[in-house]
Amino acid sequence: MKKTIIAILLTLCLILTTAAPVSAKDETVTIETCTLTTASAVVTGTTAAQAVMVRIKDESKNIIALQSFAVSSDGAFSASIEDITLTDGATYTISVADYEGGAWTTTTEEVGEPTGTEDPTGTEEPTGTEDPTGTDDPTNTPPVTPPVYNPPVYIPPVPTASLDPIVTPTPTPTPTPTPTVSPTPTPEITPTAIVKGGELKSKKYNAIYKVVETGDTDGKTGELEYSGPIKEKAENIIHTKVNIDGITYIVTSIAPKAFYGNTKLKQITIGKYISSIGEKAFAKASALENVIVVSKRLKAENIGKSVWKKAGTAGGGISFTVPSSKLKSYKKLFGKTGTVQAD
Repeated sequence: MKKTIIAILLTLCLILTTAAPVSAKDETVTIETCTLTTASAVVTGTTAAQAVMVRIKDESKNIIALQSFAVSSDGAFSASIEDITLTDGATYTISVADYEGGAWTTTTEEVGEPTGTEDPTGTEEPTGTEDPTGTDDPTNTPPVTPPVYNPPVYIPPVPTASLDPIVTPTPTPTPTPTPTVSPTPTPEITPTAIVKGGELKSKKYNAIYKVVETGDTDGKTGELEYSGPIKEKAENIIHTKVNIDGITYIVTSIAPKAFYGNTKLKQITIGKYISSIGEKAFAKASALENVIVVSKRLKAENIGKSVWKKAGTAGGGISFTVPSSKLKSYKKLFGKTGTVQAD
């Protein structure tokens, strides 16, 4: 019996000493709050990682947004994604993961006004039975003394001589004719429009655009080509849609040499309507490390020559994050430039 117990203990010790260690890289992400409106999303939470990636998918599993955010020293993060279009009342899947490759933490949220049971008017039901007149006890009402009536004393009028006043007739004024005022015609309002081929600049999006198709304030959507950033930054986003001076545009292409020689650029997000990239668009962007491709429209024939030439040479190369449905075709498209992985 003793030999059997000793054998079991030795077996347990062997199992414990050979168990695989847990990877320190897979940092757990906790989502604390998630608020969705029709134009923005705010996600907060905690993690031990230094950065997180936030992803939003609709009910058809299409990626609406994919952005990275830094984590504060106390482990908290607050990810605010703006300039997106969400459907009121629809349910979306929000996923957050360790930026270095950890597992996704996922939740679902519906777009709409926050629910609650508070009275929106702020009026509360009155409590208590106090008498607003201040006379709570009718038995303590003091007796009322009736007023003393003093009849008026009649004083006869003193007779005076009656004099007829001299009345001077007032001349009747001659009416002045009122001139007829013709109404001023209301000018017709022409919707604001930008000339095709013109240039647009937006500090909000840190971008310079070329107008491909014009739009207007009556609801016509225009089309733009991304020409480059106004100011060189480490992270840039080529947005799917932009609104400039009340006109909505979609961004469909990246101009040649848009980021040529940009040594500050480390991460770029390519919006979902981008279908072409011009020659040398990212050439000599030596610090480039991450390319997040949201678009599913890119093809080899629509990508110019030397787009990635000498890009990412300052670091360990370029990592491409692409839609899972395009992983196979995008590996052929970007595989010679860097590593390609699904979102």
